[in-house]
Amino acid sequence: HENTYAYEFSTSLQDWWNIYVPSRLTPPGYGFVLSLWDIAAASTEDIVFYDNLVLTNVTPTFTIVAGDNALLGNPYTAPIDWESMMPQANISNTVYVWDPGAGTYATYTAGSGGNNSARYIQPGQSYFIEATGAATQVSMTTADRTQNIEPYLKDEFSNLLRIYTEGGNETYDETYIRFMDGDGVTAAYDIDHDGHKYPSAYEEFATEINTVSSDSVSLAVDARPMIEGEQVSIPLYFKPTIEAEYKILADEESLTTFDESIKILLEDTFKPELDWIDLRAEGYYTFDATMDDEHNRFILHFHDSDFGIEDGLAYKPVKIYSDRTDAFIINDSEQLIKEIHVYDITGNLMTSKSTVNDAVTRMYVSDRTGYYVVKVITDKAVYSEKVLITK
Repeated sequence: HENTYAYEFSTSLQDWWNIYVPSRLTPPGYGFVLSLWDIAAASTEDIVFYDNLVLTNVTPTFTIVAGDNALLGNPYTAPIDWESMMPQANISNTVYVWDPGAGTYATYTAGSGGNNSARYIQPGQSYFIEATGAATQVSMTTADRTQNIEPYLKDEFSNLLRIYTEGGNETYDETYIRFMDGDGVTAAYDIDHDGHKYPSAYEEFATEINTVSSDSVSLAVDARPMIEGEQVSIPLYFKPTIEAEYKILADEESLTTFDESIKILLEDTFKPELDWIDLRAEGYYTFDATMDDEHNRFILHFHDSDFGIEDGLAYKPVKIYSDRTDAFIINDSEQLIKEIHVYDITGNLMTSKSTVNDAVTRMYVSDRTGYYVVKVITDKAVYSEKVLITK
């Protein structure tokens, strides 16, 4: 078609490069993109490919270093399974596949999870890989092919939450949070278990959402250690592209992969007067947003309501914990919180709050790292905890 343009992703330039001669031979296993440009009306275009059926192993070669990307393609007439393809020498466990409907990249991290549209790479589909060191090839074998594509099973990926967006324009996005055991799984970015947030090619047009690791890396797949305390809080960044009403939703099937004792709460920091949204009960949160909004608007809180009950420990109806510079008080009882006091380690009163009727209360403590004491006075009892505050 006269308005068809072909582009390859140059590994040396780390940018798109126009293929000026579309009839040029493209070896099996290499990726490219086709663009239909300047067509006046909506239409369907047919593009015909000619090649021999690939029935052998394919190993595309290239030269990239840590942090570089390469664009490859599935040369087979069946989907290939990214889980089966990994590990590969100096290649990240994460794969990225462009989703034209969403206007963003579908992301999957082997061993941690993600979008099945990226895990099962369709025939002829291009996909991006990332190098963790000097890399020269990726192997695709006939054994990587699959015929049966199943949805996520509860016993395959436990503690895997999918968060996605609706609203605004026709674009949408998603992010995955996984709690898992394993060496190297931390709150910080880990290339073996986490997947970078790959920016949309339509940066000014696409709605985007992602988590942020403890070392400030934007992630599409965020693997964290198993919840071993009362609370884990994860920043959730949201980028709107037009002024409109949006929804943040928790995938219903993914919620069932968590134990029923785990509460999953969404905090809108723009509206501190609102109770946190119980995503297991409500399923979604509706809000208005504009292009000028700060992106660091939301926080996901995972709260283990059973924590502290086992091993003979007494159940505490009012729980106190910390996250970075703030203290959090969760009231799971019918008691009325009359006062909250925060003291430094020497006993000096730093701040107070009275008549708190919220189920969850957040209080700023300090931006200085150290231990502090939080005392909660209800109409029936007094509770206090020593908490660690960090920047």
